[in-house]
Order: sequence, then structure tokens, then C-alpha cells
Amino acid sequence: MEIFVERIRSMDWCSIAVGSTVDESYCNFLRLFDRIHDDCFPLSLAKYTSPPTVVRRLSSPEVQASRNGLKLARERILVDPAYKTTYSFKLKVHAKLLETVQYVSNDMRIKTSKNKAKTVWQIIKSSTCRQARHTGIKLNHNGLLIEDQSEVARLFSENKSTSTAIYDLTTFISEAVDAGDVVIGCFVDLAKAFDSASHTVLLSSLESCGVRVPALAWFESYLQMRPWVVSLGMTGSVLSPPRCANQDDSNFLVRGKDYDACVRTVQTKFGQVKDWLIDRKLRLNETKTVCMLFESRKKPGGPAGIQLGSTSVPYSEKTKFLGVVIDRTLSCRYHAQELAGKLASVCFALRKLKAITSKEVLMSAYHGLFVSRATYGILFWATDANLHSVFVAQKRALRIIQRRPAFSSCRFHFTRERLLTIYSLYIVDALAS
Repeated sequence: MEIFVERIRSMDWCSIAVGSTVDESYCNFLRLFDRIHDDCFPLSLAKYTSPPTVVRRLSSPEVQASRNGLKLARERILVDPAYKTTYSFKLKVHAKLLETVQYVSNDMRIKTSKNKAKTVWQIIKSSTCRQARHTGIKLNHNGLLIEDQSEVARLFSENKSTSTAIYDLTTFISEAVDAGDVVIGCFVDLAKAFDSASHTVLLSSLESCGVRVPALAWFESYLQMRPWVVSLGMTGSVLSPPRCANQDDSNFLVRGKDYDACVRTVQTKFGQVKDWLIDRKLRLNETKTVCMLFESRKKPGGPAGIQLGSTSVPYSEKTKFLGVVIDRTLSCRYHAQELAGKLASVCFALRKLKAITSKEVLMSAYHGLFVSRATYGILFWATDANLHSVFVAQKRALRIIQRRPAFSSCRFHFTRERLLTIYSLYIVDALAS
């Protein structure tokens, strides 16, 4: 950058306009400027192509013999057209053989996979001609690659989890509402937080946290003074994946006896948050900022909204907090509705897998896809009505696994398959917490 600035300053720009028209002067200026820019910042063209589609060609002695037989049959049709009927029969037999071999191949692929849920969806996408076009982000800890990426949260927050944060939030709100206090929550959203993050502010924050040379110099060389420009087109965020694996949302709660006093406190804190973001060259997305007035179910509706800066923000009926949809009465009925849709998608995946995998693989997919979603945050949203809707989806999944007709009875089948119902899973989670 210093070389570029020095060459710009040393250039005699006045000589460009001598004896030329305005258009010619501009073209001469642009030509010289581009030449200096290209010399100081050489463009590195990166040819980006979609990763080649991996074709898993099934091979076995039986399949190879069947392929050879089809090849001979096609050659014989050219000599004897009447042989076409026999060729059609062999083609059906070959298709049935491929289906059987594919069944065994998918079964073995899932059994030997370290990430069974991901492999299941890859098989489903390949069977529906929708191959994934990206690779997952791989994080490391202390220079060692993390094989199980689900361990990332534990490494960065020891003895903490999202359930801990959800518990703290809901407990604070419940205690305040039970005491008759006013509780207002403000869930702040940032506009393009990762794209607009200032490198200077990041380095200053690292230094204030105790990061010194040479570690600080390493971060600085990573963020600044790039001697080339890479052109890739529309690639999304300008930041690297490891730093994008963070939350760009924040929230705060205000509790008090008087509603007007709580509103003034929220407005003050919101102004402080906004000033803090401006100082760090971040921009608040006021259109996506949500405010909620938490109330008792027996209490009638209160004010319609709140004034935050120059924007009038209406009180929202619901919002998502760490994957759990909460509403102003903490009934979590909206979360149950959203969860029902997700579990319906899982049942669709199980139905697709049923034709190409074994029952053992279906059970593995059930635990990885269905149970993990159904039990997340179950201590906070579990009511009789919510659990019933999940139990209906659970019985549907069990029928798919057992290849039984719809609406058939599931009595004793959970015990036979050694599976816990959603009610039992709730009890286990409650005892373990």
C-alpha cells in the first residue's frame, strides 16, 4: 500500500490534460491509474469450478457379469431384432441386481461413517439428484483438527451449553412474571456483522485482551496488507470461515415494577448498545431487532410497541433464542409447531432411506435425525399438548422403520424395538439435568 501511495503522489498528473479533450484526458488518467494499480496489486485470477460429481459405480462379480450380458444382448439385437424381448427381460434383472447391490452399499457406507447423519442426507440427495456442492467447515483446537465437530461448543465453553443459557433466560423471566414485575426483552440483530467488521477494531480488542507480539502480529498479517487481489465473484462473506462460526446476535432483559420506568431503561440500554456498535464500526439492523413484553397468560394484552431511537418497534409475539422459539407467555407453542415441521422432514428422509437401506441403518438415522431434534430443549417446551404432537410424529417414524402401514397400532412396538417414547425421553432428560 505504501508503494502504491508513493507512486500516485510522484506521478505528474497535470501533464495528462495538455492538448487533450476531456474524454481523452480521462482515458489517459484511467490508463495510468490502472497500470499503477495492477503493478502494486497484481490480480490473481482463481478459476472456480464446481467440484466434480462423484459417481459411485457399483462393482461386483455379479454386476460385472450382468453388464457383460447386456452388452452382448445389445450387439445381438442388431443382428436379430426378435431378441429385443429377451434384452428387456435382462435389463429388468440387471436393474433389480443394481438395486440390491446399492442397498448393501448404502448400508455399509452408513455403518462405517463417523458422521452418520451427514452421510444419510448425502445418500438422500444423491438419490434425488441433488448433490451437495460445498464442504463443511473444519475447526481445530490447539493446532489439532477436531474430528468430531460437535465437540466444538464444549471446547470453547466448558461446563456450559445452550440449555444453560435458555434456562437462565426462562428462569429470570418466570420469576419476574410470577412476582408481578414487568419484563421487557430486547433481541438485537446486526446488519452484515461479519462483512463490516473493522480489522483495526479487532486487533485493538485482541490487544486489550492481552494478545501481544508475536501472536498479535500474526493476526495483523492475516487481516491486513494483502499484496494481491483475488477475484471469485459472489462468494458470500468476506471473512474466513473460522471467524464466521460465531453469533452476531445479542440480547438483554429489563425487569422492574413500573412499565414506564422499564421502557426508559430499555431505551437507555439500547442507546448504549447502539453507541458501542458505532464506536466499533458496526451497524445495528433496527428492522430485525425484536422487543418482547413478557406477560402472564391470564393478563390481558399490554402496549403495542416501544420507541427505540428513531424506530417504533412493535412488541413481537415470538422470537428464536438459541434454537428454541419462545413467546411472550413462555408457552413454546410456536416452537412445537416448528418442531413438527422439522420432524415431518425427518420422516420423509426415513421413508426415502427405507427403500435403499436396512432396518439397522434406519434405526441409526432415527436416533441421529429424529431423537436429536425432538429432545433439544425439551425441558423448556415440554407441555402435554406439545409432547403429544411430537409423539404422533414419533409413531409415524416407527411405522416407517418397521415397514408397517400408516395408522397401524404402535402399542408394544416401542418396547419391542427398545425405543423410548418422547415422554420417557423427557423424564430421562429431567433426571440427567
